[in-house]
Amino acid sequence: MTNIENEIREIKAKLEQRAVFTTSTLIAALKAIGSGVASAIAASIANYGLSKTCENDSWRDSIEMFDNYCESNDW
Repeated sequence: MTNIENEIREIKAKLEQRAVFTTSTLIAALKAIGSGVASAIAASIANYGLSKTCENDSWRDSIEMFDNYCESNDW
C-alpha cells in the first residue's frame, strides 16, 4: 500500500468517526425536541441512515435544524 493510500484511509477513518459523533448528537437533539416528527426522524436515522432520511422533504421542511444538517452534508 502506498503512502497516499494510507493517508486516504486515515482521512476516511477520521471523517467516519466525526460522522458517528455528529449523527449521535443530531439524534439526541431531535429527541430533546420531543415532537412526533423529531422522533420519527431520529428513528429513521437509526434504521436507514442519514442520507436516506434526508431525502424526506416534509421532514426537512418541518425542522430547520435537520434541514440545515442535511444541506451541510450535501444530502
